[in-house]
Amino acid sequence: MAKVRRLDGRVATVALLVAALINWSGCLGLPRPGRGKPEEIKINPAVKINPSKEYRLEFWDYRLPIVTEDGSSYEDLVAGVIAAFRTLYPNVAIEYRLLSVSAGKEELEQALAAGAPPDVYGGLAELPVVNAKLQVPAGLYLDAEARAAYFPTALQAVTIAGEIWAWPRWISPRVWVGNADLLAAAGVNPAALSAGGWTRTEFEQAAARLPAVGGKAPYGLLVNDAGITAFEDILLNSAAAQPAVNGAGGVWNRAALADTFAWLDELRQQKILPAATTKMQSIILTAYWDGKVMAAAGLGPWLFGKEIERQQRRSAGLLPPTAETGAIATVLLPIPHSDGATSLVPLDIGSVTVFRQADYRGDDHTRAAAEFAAFFSQEMEWVIADRLFYLPARSAAAAAWLAAAPLSQANKQMYRRAAQSGFAWQAAEIGRGRPDREALQQLNGILAEFWSGNTEAAAAAEKAAEIIETDG
Repeated sequence: MAKVRRLDGRVATVALLVAALINWSGCLGLPRPGRGKPEEIKINPAVKINPSKEYRLEFWDYRLPIVTEDGSSYEDLVAGVIAAFRTLYPNVAIEYRLLSVSAGKEELEQALAAGAPPDVYGGLAELPVVNAKLQVPAGLYLDAEARAAYFPTALQAVTIAGEIWAWPRWISPRVWVGNADLLAAAGVNPAALSAGGWTRTEFEQAAARLPAVGGKAPYGLLVNDAGITAFEDILLNSAAAQPAVNGAGGVWNRAALADTFAWLDELRQQKILPAATTKMQSIILTAYWDGKVMAAAGLGPWLFGKEIERQQRRSAGLLPPTAETGAIATVLLPIPHSDGATSLVPLDIGSVTVFRQADYRGDDHTRAAAEFAAFFSQEMEWVIADRLFYLPARSAAAAAWLAAAPLSQANKQMYRRAAQSGFAWQAAEIGRGRPDREALQQLNGILAEFWSGNTEAAAAAEKAAEIIETDG
């Protein structure tokens, strides 16, 4: 395979917050295609692409919020990768289709049900097994050297029962972000936190030390309450949820739900969180940029790109000048953990998956799809890191990118910790036993009622537990 190229360019803009915070759920099965079960096709991964044969691959992907300073879109960048691949394999045509973030998963499920999925699928934070019958394990095409190039956490996220099901693409730590100036005013050392985390009590104490500005203290915390991700991250850092990380019970258990809802309610009572009637997702970015929030949950590294965009807009005279130096001021923060819990950094792992069709097209066709999946995931890693601040899933590429990235040492340390010891939830209990799509929608409704103040913490935890137990 050709040496990985870096596609240059700086951030010009990023998409809306909701596109960066979509939650996914999906079906899971554990049969292993390609291993010769009687009802399945046995795939020979040693078969090569026939240079005298014409191939057509269908590739589905999601439009990531990337636009370069020369106006090139994500689709333009992908077209460049496809062109580069075809210099290696001119007989392999790629038919590229962009999916909508809101409806793409459903379209994929429909195609799988019809036995006609795309050959290659660029997923977001997918479960390792999207469809056990038609999915082709990536491990068939990854030798020992290729596997060793990835962070073990990235491979763990796409592995079930010893089988690697997809090519890891990026690592995005699900962390809080903090305002460096307010953290300093509260006596918080981000570098120390990135190594050892902090307890809920330590977080509350820091919020209590925030100095008043104009007669009003900043919020200690705002939560992106538009989805379930931020709540889930806090849940994972509850001592009652963490036994499930090792397979003991479920993460979404009654004790963990009660603990998480109660702590959030406690933060609201202490005015660390705003009043229950506030729709936090509508104010979180504005309040954060105005210096009115010490920490924000549910934004993550996505905010780095937004901060660079603001700097560029300020340099162009589109925003008022400030005393900012140009260095990224946002700080990545581990999520506070309850007493008895460990500091856990959940990871979102982007991946690329290969499918076969019910009308099988042959081992050489599957090999062509595998070659493109590997090529695409590697060619795009610098592009995505530079613009969205998702860490490359391959350790050498990640180290090179971190060395050049405009990040503080504390932020780089947080990335390294996440990549080396973060929790790749997709292949663990929380991924395999996560509530299904319908249950997640119901849980979102309960959360909305809790955030709005229409349901008290204890009642919200009870309703959520009933949904989980019914779903299970």
